[in-house]
Amino acid sequence: MTEDSLIDLLDGVPLFAELDQAAKRSLAAEAAWFSLPGGASLFVEGDPGDALYVVLRGSLVVTRQMADGSRRRLARVYAGETVGEMSLMTGRDRSAMAVAERDCEILHLSKAVFETLVLAYPAAMLGMTRQIVRRFEVAQSAKGPASLRPRSFALLPIGPMGGFAMFSHHLATALCDHGRTRLVDGDEAAEETTDWFHRIETAHDYVLYRGDAAASPWSQLCLRQADMVILVAEATVGDPRCRHPLEELAAARHLPTDLVLLQPPGLAMPSDTSHWLGGRTLDAHHHIRIGKPADAARLARQLAGKATGLVLSGGGARGFAHVGAARALREAAIAVDQIGGCSIGAVIGAGLAAQWPLDALTAQLRAAFVRTSPVNDLTVPVVALTSGHKVTGLLRQAFGELRIEDLWLPFFCVSTNLSSGVLAVHRRGLLWQWLRASVAIPGIMPPWVANGELYADGGVLDNLPVGPMRQAARGAVIAVDVGEAIAFSAADPMPYGNWFDRLVFRRRAHMPNIFQILLRAGTLKSVDGLPPDHGADLYLVPPVEGVDFLNWRAFDRAVDLGYRFTCAALGGNEAAAALAAPDHGRDR
Repeated sequence: MTEDSLIDLLDGVPLFAELDQAAKRSLAAEAAWFSLPGGASLFVEGDPGDALYVVLRGSLVVTRQMADGSRRRLARVYAGETVGEMSLMTGRDRSAMAVAERDCEILHLSKAVFETLVLAYPAAMLGMTRQIVRRFEVAQSAKGPASLRPRSFALLPIGPMGGFAMFSHHLATALCDHGRTRLVDGDEAAEETTDWFHRIETAHDYVLYRGDAAASPWSQLCLRQADMVILVAEATVGDPRCRHPLEELAAARHLPTDLVLLQPPGLAMPSDTSHWLGGRTLDAHHHIRIGKPADAARLARQLAGKATGLVLSGGGARGFAHVGAARALREAAIAVDQIGGCSIGAVIGAGLAAQWPLDALTAQLRAAFVRTSPVNDLTVPVVALTSGHKVTGLLRQAFGELRIEDLWLPFFCVSTNLSSGVLAVHRRGLLWQWLRASVAIPGIMPPWVANGELYADGGVLDNLPVGPMRQAARGAVIAVDVGEAIAFSAADPMPYGNWFDRLVFRRRAHMPNIFQILLRAGTLKSVDGLPPDHGADLYLVPPVEGVDFLNWRAFDRAVDLGYRFTCAALGGNEAAAALAAPDHGRDR
């Protein structure tokens, strides 16, 4: 790199914005410039903090090792930004590791050069101070650093496949809804320079690098340029045992990695997903039907950090309001991209994640709950008031041997591990089994037994699991809470009266029955310390006070309450309007 071209690059560095050309020329002569290939470490924890680095081209990611051995991604450093300034200023050893995410060009300022710069040009120190403060604010943000959102993706096919080119084009088209997008393949860019890639990434919000099935120089370059890896496989014809040759390298570089399973257009439900997930370290997996725009749009929202997560609470018969809320969200063009729930909310959420039509889901729920009560199989109350066999049979009949990972949308449900006393979040496994655990209200239904441990209703610990959704969500979270409304009260200070009144005058006690009390107790708990909205971006509380927890025949009324309330809540709501998907993102 010539001195003039280096000075041109320095013009784009905010740290040096206050320097005149003579000062920049002097800096270019004193500082050292070098190339750092993608995947290489700039420094690691414990290294002496004896230098400041400026990223001229490319980007770095800063990580820190946690107590459990995993690495937490703290920040991404783009071209024009500095890294290493904290250790240089404090004199302490490096507390984190910086790794090149793509091929980089780095400017090295030794401590002596830096101190000379600061003494001669105090304005440079002011610019650095602002950068340090900004990074600290981002690190303390409850939702994490937005700068860590990936912008360049390596698409790597697992084995040869006919639909790879079509998929990549559809994904690029869908990403255009969220920013300037460029699809790059080897025929166009395999021989280009670092400067060419820098210009492409600077000019676009998202760049898709389409690799090949081998560890070719081009695929390796795609990996070096990527913030994130997207593995792509044809689910029904591919071999789950097959690995892309660069998968291990991507894992070693701690790159976020998703798996896309391409499915035939007319497939009813995916299957055997667990075989594809086994042995892989993945952040998420996605089922994408070839040629279905809505699926490509859903994946684009996930990658752009604009996906919508829906969380549904427990609440017995009041939970039917979730069906009405789901219908209102769909009519408002708010596409739900992942779902989580507790108890009845988990059951309804599973149907939504399976992408059952709302009319079909309504018919299933009506048949299971309205025509026959699911909790009338009374038994000798040694463990619970009911045997639980009826609910188990209904769930098995509805979902068969479907596994959570086979659902079209990412899904989880929660239960309470009674053996360990912690909230269990289920993202894989037989769907009906973990739904059975999630609805097992203590005292009403026996707990579910798995791997020698007992699981009961998740509402015992968290009836509205927004927290687990936040852990996996890549965007906003909508929460529908039917467990907050007042359930019942006893106006009579002595609700049971006395024995004479009960026996002679046959006066009825003004108290809920044992089923109502146990059900309310099992769906009451929420995580302590949360704000009133539980941390959701859109918090919906339908007015279901008039629906009894066990009044399954109030089905239509509860659905209507959820629908009308959600329609009214969405009307004129700016947060809701921002969640509306483009037309091609809707199901067709």
